[in-house]
Amino acid sequence: MRPIESINRVLVDRTNWEQLKPTLLAKVAAADLMGFDIETHDEDRHEGLNALMKIDDEGHRHGQKLIFDTNRTTVTGFSIYPDDTDTAYYFNLAQADAHNRLNFSDVRCLFDAFKGYYVIHNAAFEIVMM
Repeated sequence: MRPIESINRVLVDRTNWEQLKPTLLAKVAAADLMGFDIETHDEDRHEGLNALMKIDDEGHRHGQKLIFDTNRTTVTGFSIYPDDTDTAYYFNLAQADAHNRLNFSDVRCLFDAFKGYYVIHNAAFEIVMM
């Protein structure tokens, strides 16, 4: 296992996707394991959930519960880390840099190419959201 400091990090978006695509497809297809994580925002959640979680006007939660409104949560990006590589890749799907966002349909080929096992911290949430 590599120390975290030795892992390269690459943002993948519309500016470099076509250039990186062949390399990424090869790395993903060759990997037996792949780390996977998504990033989301749920600022559009139902107001009733805001009240239940005691969300203040600045968006901070003061209650004990954390509840996701899966119908209004946006997947803003995801990251993959193919095993036996030195690079983790983060994909911009809905970040603030709107004109460089990728569509999931652009990158779905990576998931089709991967035949191994995923390592996912919160698999139930990640699977539902994807």
